Amino acid sequence: MRRMLTFALPPMVWLVAACSGRVDESPPVKKPTCVASCGARTCGDDGCGGTCGACSNGVCGNAGTCEDEGEVMVPTRDGVELSTYVMMPKKAGKFPTLLLRSPNAFQRDGTITRFRPMIDQGYAFVYQSVRGTGASRGALKPLAQEFPDGQDTVSWITQQPWSDGKVATIGTSYEGFAALAAAVDSPAVVGVIAEGYVTDSFQSWPLTHGGIASGDLLAWLGLVRGQSLEPERFLSISTNHRPFRDLDRALLGKEDMTWRGLVRDPGARDPAWDASSLVGKFDRVCAPVLHVIPKGESKDDALRGFVEMDRKACSETSRGGTKFMLSDRVEGVYDLFGQSEVARLGRNFLETYLKGRSVLAETPRVQVFVEGSNTWATGSSWPLANGNRDFFLASGSAGGALSTTASAIPDAATYTFDPDRDDACQNKMEGAAFLTTPLEESIRIVGAPTADLSVSVDTPDADLVAYLYEILSDGSMRPFTSTRLRLRFRDSFADPKPMVKDTPTRVHLEFNTVGYELPLGARLMLYVVSSECGGSENSNTGGSIGDTTGTRKVTVRLHEGGDGASRISLPTFAPEK
Repeated sequence: MRRMLTFALPPMVWLVAACSGRVDESPPVKKPTCVASCGARTCGDDGCGGTCGACSNGVCGNAGTCEDEGEVMVPTRDGVELSTYVMMPKKAGKFPTLLLRSPNAFQRDGTITRFRPMIDQGYAFVYQSVRGTGASRGALKPLAQEFPDGQDTVSWITQQPWSDGKVATIGTSYEGFAALAAAVDSPAVVGVIAEGYVTDSFQSWPLTHGGIASGDLLAWLGLVRGQSLEPERFLSISTNHRPFRDLDRALLGKEDMTWRGLVRDPGARDPAWDASSLVGKFDRVCAPVLHVIPKGESKDDALRGFVEMDRKACSETSRGGTKFMLSDRVEGVYDLFGQSEVARLGRNFLETYLKGRSVLAETPRVQVFVEGSNTWATGSSWPLANGNRDFFLASGSAGGALSTTASAIPDAATYTFDPDRDDACQNKMEGAAFLTTPLEESIRIVGAPTADLSVSVDTPDADLVAYLYEILSDGSMRPFTSTRLRLRFRDSFADPKPMVKDTPTRVHLEFNTVGYELPLGARLMLYVVSSECGGSENSNTGGSIGDTTGTRKVTVRLHEGGDGASRISLPTFAPEK
């Protein structure tokens, strides 16, 4: 007997194979012929996989005609398409392009409007929603995705008939990171303007540079996904909620996988962190970069980027053309058509590197706006400071003092912090304050003040949050810089160490970079606490940052006088005469 084998095959085709080798097949069904249909369309898809034509200038709009501006989908190397809006001058030709890549879909239309004047200056402007935001496809993988996606977008621009092959990238905050990421290994990028960006997620999301956990990432994720958070509620919950890992449920009402993938105790660097970091990649940015810290910014990443490029830039052109500004304005790159110094510098930067006009020759490489005197400190390299003023922590008649000389007599200022009782958002907590006498001369601070403190605590861990204030003659107070440190990370993130109970330990704190002049007669105050509204309170137990629920009350002592006296140092600047 012969055996029969039957196979299930696609519809309309059935094969019966016998051991004898005979095969019977029904006739194939003929597919209908696709008829291309363009009608009045002069560009775009013809409906059959072909094209109705290409635009020699402009972009193909939804109606199938070539326009001066419009929406297109830009493909990336893995096939994901990114929503991209293109604008260009209303004339034939090839144009240099300004590229802004953003996750802020809720600001898209406003941003496009703000940059529309670029068109009248002879630039094409390209706005792109990053992967997983707006109308762009794919899933959002913060920071890491911006390297390949940015590079692919730059390549796409240079292949367009309206491009002259030159691209400058621009952005603030996350956009600033994306602007730099697109320039890595991208020779077509001839200039970058990056403001207030993060250089390293390892030290920023979800931890601050001092290692204190923060819910800022969740607030950002909520915004880019269209879920805004009420500020007071966000700050209060971010400060007081435990465990920290469940902050997504408390704020967003659900688990967020991006958040949970990043909430882990710091340890040795690994490929996952490196993939979302600019650290180690600045030597692959071959374009000059304008690094900007806007007024009021709470991090120094743009300055770190400038210093890295100053040391490691891939060419003399990129090193020599790279500049740094600590701005006099909150908005910098979004104010390119204003009259501020940062606006003028931005316009001149683009004119130089996109149009080849030498209008930066006399511009200093480093510019810092000095609040108080409303002047500019300038120079050719960092640091600018050419002097230093030290003040030592001491006991005074009315509490803590800052003295120009160290006391030989040991003493200590003491305060307590109880996470279950105290609330930084309600300003209900203890701290330690140290004040100078009225200054006999003004002090112009340019750079990052530091504090070298001798500290002891009676718990395995605690936080220090320090502020520098100007105290005016009428008693009013004005903070002008701050810093923070989770004591377990006093040596490094990679090597956390518990504090030894009641043992004085030397710790170094670096304040945010500032330009600030303390006037004659004012007083300087150092104020130290152990919590900050918006920063997740330390449990003081030394346990896991993400999972600890229990807390301990801590007693903090700041040691004064004696050997290794605690002090603060102010970098000062005097113009060359």
